[in-house]
This record gives sequence, structure tokens and C-alpha cells, in this order.
Amino acid sequence: MLKRGDKALGERSVESFPHRPKEELYGLESDPNELKNVAGDPKHAEVLTDLRKRLREWRAATKGPWAVEYQHE
Repeated sequence: MLKRGDKALGERSVESFPHRPKEELYGLESDPNELKNVAGDPKHAEVLTDLRKRLREWRAATKGPWAVEYQHE
């Protein structure tokens, strides 16, 4: 994409992909193109907390290499 000089991938700019936020959460029914990140919206805090917990548990259960991240919190 970069070599071809593409400016967009779907409705997002190619430039936005390497500069993504740490967490992303989208309402796929209302935002199927994932343009509005609601991870920082307090209305979605409960969902985000649940997803963080589930990810942490999955990483521990699968002994994935990224589980080390939690040792540095």
C-alpha cells in the first residue's frame, strides 16, 4: 500500500494504520467501517473493562508471549 502510494484503505487513511491507539473499540452495527473509536467513551467503560479482563485471561491460559506485559504494570 505504501509502495503503491495508496491514500486510503476503505474509509481510513493508510497513514492512520501505523499510528493506532493502544485500545480500539467500535460499535460495528452503527459504525461498520470502524471510523469512530469509542474506547475512551465512559458509556462503554464496562465493555472495555470486560474485554481487557478476557484478553488477560486468554493470554495467561495460552501462555502467550504478550502475557509478560502484565508484569510491568
